[in-house]
Amino acid sequence: GKSLLDVDIAFLLSKLCPDSGFATYDGPGFWGVAHPDVTANVFISLPNSQQNSIKQQIIDYTISSRSEDGTWPSYWWRTCHYSTLMNLEMLTLLGIRDEFQLPVVQNDETHAIHSDFDLACVTGIAALHKTGGLAVNSLVETLMFKQKNDGAWLGDENLRVTHPDCKQPWLQTQGQRYSDSVGLITTATAVRALVLSIKGTSQQ
Repeated sequence: GKSLLDVDIAFLLSKLCPDSGFATYDGPGFWGVAHPDVTANVFISLPNSQQNSIKQQIIDYTISSRSEDGTWPSYWWRTCHYSTLMNLEMLTLLGIRDEFQLPVVQNDETHAIHSDFDLACVTGIAALHKTGGLAVNSLVETLMFKQKNDGAWLGDENLRVTHPDCKQPWLQTQGQRYSDSVGLITTATAVRALVLSIKGTSQQ
């Protein structure tokens, strides 16, 4: 019989949409179409052999789904930062140089830093993008300052369960936000960002 890994890979590949990226579900509505914040995560998790077989399709989708300011919109998250972090990490993995000035932080719903989670993502983006060392160091210091005494970072309402009738929630938000109540994904993302900053420092 198939190993669990084979079953998992087959399940992920079953969500690959023709000529685009990966969907989260088969439906309903726009839950069954490709999303940038899902595609990068799925691609990174696949074995090299599977990545190679779909690499050009994913690159084409990734380029076409990027916003004009260089960020990637997020279907399932409040801001663009997590999607941008994952897509930038994927491009780095593929050896594709990014020419945009990132990270992009603005005072609006989808580009602002609302939480420790957003701050962690922006820190990771800056580290991956080889932003000036002083800027990265400042972000790292701020992120470390936010760490709680128990080692975790504070969760917030970062996840958005977008209504399936909504195609582009970054333009008109439709869906309820849910809190990372124990700070698990926030803490994991903060650690990820700190590791990326260490790698960036060691490569400079």
